[in-house]
Amino acid sequence: MLNPYLITGVLSIALWITIREQAFDANATLAWVATIVLLGWGGFGIFSTLKKKPDQD
Repeated sequence: MLNPYLITGVLSIALWITIREQAFDANATLAWVATIVLLGWGGFGIFSTLKKKPDQD
């Protein structure tokens, strides 16, 4: 089974890529908050999956 952190991490990065230009045009402060949250969760999901030991499920 795929790691749910990996799936949600990749999806959050994809969401950030999709909304970044419109978000910064609308409200820069909220866009920075969304950037930190989405990229932070994406990085956490990807790196927690990378450091996972192969025998763990």
